[in-house]
Formats: sequence, C-alpha cells, structure tokens
Amino acid sequence: MGAFQEGRFFGLLTPLRRIGLRFALLVEKFLYPRGVKAALPYCATDMAKIDALAHVRTDDVAVVIRDVRREEKLVVGFLDSPEVVYLTARSDIPLGHKIALKEIAAGQDVTEYGFAIGHATLQIAVGEHVHVHNLRSNRW
Repeated sequence: MGAFQEGRFFGLLTPLRRIGLRFALLVEKFLYPRGVKAALPYCATDMAKIDALAHVRTDDVAVVIRDVRREEKLVVGFLDSPEVVYLTARSDIPLGHKIALKEIAAGQDVTEYGFAIGHATLQIAVGEHVHVHNLRSNRW
C-alpha cells in the first residue's frame, strides 16, 4: 500500500485536498477493484512508450502527454483499442495540447472523446498542433 493510502501524509494536506484525495482513492477502489491497469488494458500496460493519447480510435486528435519537438517521431495510444499510430510532429507542441491524427479540412468538425469538440478554422495536416489558432469551439 502506498503512503497516501496508509494515511501518513493526510496531515500535510489542506482539508479540501484531503477530501479530494480520499474521494479519488474511493473511486479507484470501487470502480477499478482490479487496479487502474485493468480498467485501461490497452495502452496503460505499456505507457512508457506512448507520447500522445486519444480516447477513441475514431478521434481526429490526441493529447500529447509530454512536450514534443518539431520533427519528433511519436507513438499514439488509444483507450479503446490496442492499436497504436506512429506520426511525426510538424511543430513544437506543449504538454496537454492536441495533435492531429488525420487530415482535417477547414470547416470540418474535429472529434475528441468520440464527439465533435469544435471545427477547424484552417486546413490541419497530420501531426500538426491543434489549438485556438486553428480550432474553434462549436459552443461559442
């Protein structure tokens, strides 16, 4: 059992953070009784090799899980599939930003989580950084 689960560090946390951590441990215990790896059987088993992560195999974009440099070769994993996709970054992409997995035409809906999250304002090439400069939310 980890130090947080044993309660050794709870005294160091503020009450609000303590509640959040306890909730997270409960969620992990009851929703994933066999562990998080069992809940994410595909890419989580070899996460060290994954550079970007997409939720659904049909998504147009993935989120990079570390800072990425231009011309760097990337491995993209999926939460719903054992497949991986290999692509090359066309520009520097900061941690947590999106990378295009497919060619996206200007005006076309961009999907993430299996749903349209917005539309492309410009043509977006595979491996290109997807952010506010070329993506607009459908909500606003």
